[in-house]
Amino acid sequence: MQTNTHGMISLFLIFMAIAVALGAVVLKSPLFALIYLGICAICFLNIVFSYCAKCPCREKDCSHGFLGSLTKIMPKRKEGPYTFIDILSTLISIGAILMIPHLWLVYNIPSLILFWLLIIVAALEIIFLVCPDCANKNCYLCPGKSKSVKKFSA
Repeated sequence: MQTNTHGMISLFLIFMAIAVALGAVVLKSPLFALIYLGICAICFLNIVFSYCAKCPCREKDCSHGFLGSLTKIMPKRKEGPYTFIDILSTLISIGAILMIPHLWLVYNIPSLILFWLLIIVAALEIIFLVCPDCANKNCYLCPGKSKSVKKFSA
């Protein structure tokens, strides 16, 4: 059983980055801040469903802590290699979370810098401290593990 401390720290940093982005957006448009928050929630759930729900570690040994528990209340998915659609929907969701607030962050340079600093530190935390201990052999972030993508299958 591995520790999930670094996984939880990385999630905290990502949520803090989203909070910084929300702060920049709400200054210009409270309505768009609510819309961005809704988009983040939908994208977060999509990432958990598309990627985490297929992870063999989700039941007992999730490196990100509560994400594995969250998959238990979602529709069941078969563990195994990630499909093209799994990867694409995960990347689109990550892209939406990261790119949408830039419409407002460009007007608040300190927030823009803090946003990316938090995201970069979280990514480094995941790549160097979470992934090496993870047992998901199908994950694309984990070096030295077998990866295959079934194109266009569900």
